[in-house]
Parts: sequence; C-alpha cells; structure tokens
Amino acid sequence: MLACSLCLAFAGCAQRPASLSPEPAPVAPPSETDLASLRARVSADPYDGVSRNNLGVALLSTGDLGEAASQFDQASKLLPGRPDPRLNLGLAFERAGRLNDALAAYQSAHDADLDCMPATQALARTRLLLNQPGEDLDSLLKDIAMRGQTSAWREWAQSLLRQRAK
Repeated sequence: MLACSLCLAFAGCAQRPASLSPEPAPVAPPSETDLASLRARVSADPYDGVSRNNLGVALLSTGDLGEAASQFDQASKLLPGRPDPRLNLGLAFERAGRLNDALAAYQSAHDADLDCMPATQALARTRLLLNQPGEDLDSLLKDIAMRGQTSAWREWAQSLLRQRAK
C-alpha cells in the first residue's frame, strides 16, 4: 500500500476553521516485527520505491523524522510520477519545522500529479502559512473549492477566495 493515506487528512492553515487539523489522521506506530519486515523488504530490493515509501510512513509514525525523510526522498526518485512519497516527505519536513522544505516537497507532489487533491491542499495551505501565495494561488483555491476532500476544505477555500476578491 502506498501511504498517501497519511496525507489524505491534511487540512487547513493559519486562516482555517478550528475544525480543520494540519496533521493527518493518526497512524499507529508499527510493531518491531512490522518495522523489521519493512526494513527487510527495502534491504532485499533497494530499488522498490513502494517499500521505501511504506518504511518511511512507519518511521514517521515512530517520530524518526530524519530516517523517514530519507526513505521518502529515495522513494520519490524511484517513483518519479507518484505524488505519494513527495507528500509524505513534505509532512516529515513540516513536522520537523522545515516549512520551506515542506513547500518544495508539496510543489513537487503537485507537479507530479496535478489532480492529486492532497497535494493541491498541502501546497496552498503551506504557501499561505509562509506568506508566499504565488501567482497561481487563486487557481489552487478554486480547485480546492470545487474538489476539496472534505466540506471543511471546500469551505476554507471558498472563504479565502471571497477574502481575496475584496
């Protein structure tokens, strides 16, 4: 399983409703056996991007941000057309307080798949957090307003579009 599900619950920004959370839904830390199994898969085939991404998700859930980011970075190189490892890399950077690096990872995820709503949402939210809206922010917000993953996301984007139109 590619672990984009970690990113699917992304929400909000500094201007978001209180009901939105910037963190994904909690993922239970893996057992030592599960972690060892994931490490063994990566060792058996270091070019398996899916296994690297899954190991990164497991490491992220244990709080090992550096090793998780390393696995996501490698997975991104091995899965060039997939947004999942890039989104997860952004999440690792964001948890580490490295918002500019998170922004670059989210932009990369968005570029890999323009239809990936979690990437669009994370990119727009992080640009606003960093006060770096970019020229296409309105376009991103319009997309979120129409296709956002939840009604809270759609309402968030619609509210920002109304504010920006004033």
